[in-house]
Amino acid sequence: MIILRLAIWLPFAAIFVLGSVIVLGHNALDFYEANLKDNPGWLYSLVHRPGFYKLWDGHNLLILYPFLSWIGLMMLGYCFGKLFLKFEGTERKKMLIWLGTGIIVFFITVRLTNQVG
Repeated sequence: MIILRLAIWLPFAAIFVLGSVIVLGHNALDFYEANLKDNPGWLYSLVHRPGFYKLWDGHNLLILYPFLSWIGLMMLGYCFGKLFLKFEGTERKKMLIWLGTGIIVFFITVRLTNQVG
């Protein structure tokens, strides 16, 4: 995970923004995929979607989880760790309840619009 090792040297705000853009925006690639005539290939799948690809004589590539969304989640997890350490005791519990409630409300709102998922 060379990219993640390099990413932790970025300013915290840059890691958070980049991770958020990746997680919230990776489905924008679905519109690109909808217009494709052929399979985009294993390299694109490595970045955006799972797949099974025949490489050469008896060698196959199985992509279980796309790299791009995994990196975005790991970046946000790193940011959450810093946020988690910033608070203690009841302040931490209050922050986690508000954050969890906000994420659930956001999820419900996104699903009600029927645009994702």
